[in-house]
Parts: sequence; structure tokens; C-alpha cells
Amino acid sequence: MIILLAFILIVAVNFLGVQFDHTFDMTRNKINTLSDQSLTALAHLKHDLNLLVFYRSGENQQLRVQLRANFEKYLDASGKVKLKFVNALTHPSLARQYLEHQQFAVIADYEGRRVEINAPYGEQQTTSAILRVEAKQQKTIYFLTGHGERSIDGNQSGNISGFAKELRNEGYKVAQIDLMKGDKLPTPPGVVVIDGPTSPYLPAEIGELRKFAMAGGRLMICIDPGTQDNLAQLTNAFGIEFHNNYVINEFEQLNELGPLAALGAEYDRNNPITKKFYIGGRVMGSIFLVASEVTPMHNAPSGLTLTPIVKTSPEAYVSNNPKPMANPQHRVVTLAVAAHGQLDSGAKTPTTYQKNFEAVVFGDSDFTDNSFFRFGANQDLAMNSVAWLADDLTNISIRPRTPTATPLELTSTNQIIFLLSGLGLPLFFIILSGFFWYRRRSL
Repeated sequence: MIILLAFILIVAVNFLGVQFDHTFDMTRNKINTLSDQSLTALAHLKHDLNLLVFYRSGENQQLRVQLRANFEKYLDASGKVKLKFVNALTHPSLARQYLEHQQFAVIADYEGRRVEINAPYGEQQTTSAILRVEAKQQKTIYFLTGHGERSIDGNQSGNISGFAKELRNEGYKVAQIDLMKGDKLPTPPGVVVIDGPTSPYLPAEIGELRKFAMAGGRLMICIDPGTQDNLAQLTNAFGIEFHNNYVINEFEQLNELGPLAALGAEYDRNNPITKKFYIGGRVMGSIFLVASEVTPMHNAPSGLTLTPIVKTSPEAYVSNNPKPMANPQHRVVTLAVAAHGQLDSGAKTPTTYQKNFEAVVFGDSDFTDNSFFRFGANQDLAMNSVAWLADDLTNISIRPRTPTATPLELTSTNQIIFLLSGLGLPLFFIILSGFFWYRRRSL
């Protein structure tokens, strides 16, 4: 009777497991769960998205199994995602429509637009392809050059090629403008990024940028303390004060980067750039290697909405020189401010070309550097700022995280428990089974 009940219980558990399949993601960065960015991209699908895997008979069998597992999360999340494996040898006409010379390829097809998904075909590569194939028209993000700004080319530290690459992955074009060479700013509401200049902007250039903003232009400005770039004149016009001081941080976890490495620990819960940072309960920090305080001005022009979007913890403080102080006044320090509204032209009557503008000002440019771009919330902070400025609210999200190792660290007590459960428990059952065997034998 007991054996029969046990058998029925096992059958029932297996039946429920098949009918109500559910998995649990125990990884630290939730790498086995689709990110907010992926879910947002799928939610905006209006038609079927076809994922086509082209292969040849007998080839790439293991990879095809892995691809099916990778794409299963997308199939479960949206009924509009369709997965099809196509043997290029038995369907040559279809293969010729999609392939050039590849023997193996994974293609995302949406409304006739096609984008190849790159290896290793993980969530980052798949969602990037979906975003690009969804975009009907590519917007261009312009980076200013000519004043020592960080370069969008080159993978070495000090450049921002990683930032530029991710913009392209999300469907944007990237271009450079040199005002010193006579290049023109884009037509508003185009997006211009000023990232880490080290030499001064001329008054005429400041005037052009201010005029661009007054006409509805969008600006992301990342400036560092101790540089004579003259951009404080521009941020003042936006109602944002760049203090040109140094934020000092004495957090133990950042000591290896020095006391000037400020940690962004608090984010605005309402601004589109940062409000999703609190989804899921676990908030990631953002790192600013050498940062200045930036704040809304008390006498800011009317008609502007100014929002501090990144702040430090209360343990930070500011100094006029890049050295820790003996008895500092610890407080929360603002590291970034978002602005939108209409600028005052200074004329007695509003000019016809005045339109609402948007700007995000950071007191540091290191968070976009190749060395720090993928740390914590840095990437989301930079990418969401551009998406907000470009009015691409669907691109504002929390992006897929890179898998990281999770070391198992055991205390002495945990080691004893581990040994007892790993060795003691099996030994107990061996002894118990031996006891019952001996007892039955003696009957």
C-alpha cells in the first residue's frame, strides 16, 4: 500500500511539473531572465518577428540546440516571436533571399527589414538585433570634437568606442562634428553629445550651442573638474551650475580607485532616465572617477524644469582641491542634472524659433570611458540619457547584464555544515540501510 501511494505521488508530481512548468533564476545578475530592455522591445512588436536559423544538414547541431534554448525565453515572453530552422540545402531559394555567402546565419526579420544576429547569439546580441530591426528610421547622435573630447574610435582606455558601439547596436547612427572646422550643428531636435573636452570652447561656439538649444536642440554634456573648457557658461544658461570642485568619496569598496572615485547611489524615481533603476529592488551604483558637483541654480531661468537625477550617499563631501580633507562636512552631493523647457532669449518678446529643449549635464565624463562604461549602472545611465534626449522612450531600460562568476565563500561553521550534509548524510543512510539488511537477514 505504501509503495502504491509513493508511486501515485511521484506520478502526480511529474504531471504537475509538466503542466505548470516554471524555472527560477538564482544568478546574481539574473542572466537567465530576459532583461527589462528585452521585454520592452518585445512589448512593442505589432507584427510577427521571425527568427530564422539557416544551416546545412549535419552541421552545427550543438549550436542549433543552444540557439533553441536561448530563443525559448523570447518565445515564452511574446506570441509574436516565431522561430524557424531552415536547411539551406533543401530550401535554396529561401536561403538566397537572406544569405550572401554564409553557411550559417541567424536572421531577425520584421516587416521586411532584416538584421543578422551576431555570435554568440546571447540576449545582448539578440535584443540588439530586435531593436535595430524594429527601427523604421535611424536617428543620428552627433559627438563634438576639436577640443580634446573623448574619441568614439579605439578600444583603449580614455576613449568611448564602447558607448558608440552600443548606440549603433540600439539602432542609432553615430557621427562627429568639429565646429572649429566649420561643421554645422544638426537641425533641432537633433542630439549632440559633448564628452570630456580638455580645451576651451570659443565664445562663438558657446553661442552656437546656446542658439541650438533655444531652437529645441538636445544636449548631453559630460565635463570634468579642473579643465578650462568654458562650458559652465553654457550650463548656466540651462539653469545648471557646474561647481568645478571635487567630490570626495571614502567608501571602502572604492578605495582601490582612490578617494576621488564618487559613487552614484541615489537616483530620481520619476525622471525617465533613472526611474527604472529601482525595478526589481536591487539598485546598482554608478562610478564617476573624478567628478564635480552639479546642481540646479537658485536663480535658474523661469520656464525650466531641473531634476537632479544622480546623487551620492550622505558619506560624500566636496573639496576645492583633489585631496581629502581632515574634517569634512559629509552630505549628499548631486552628480547629474536633467533640464527641459524653454530658454530665455533675452529679448523683450519671444522669438519665433524658441522651442522646448532638453539637456543632461554630468559632472564627470569617466563613466562613459571604455574602462568604466560597463560598470554597474554606467551603461544604462549613458544610454538612457541619449534615448530620453532622442525621444526614444522605448529604448529607456535596464539592459542585459554580462554573466559574472559567483564565488562560494564558506565560513568555518558553513564548512562544517557542508561536510555534514555532503558526507555525513549519505553515510547515515548507508548505515541505516545496513541495519535494515542485517535485521531482515536475522529474521
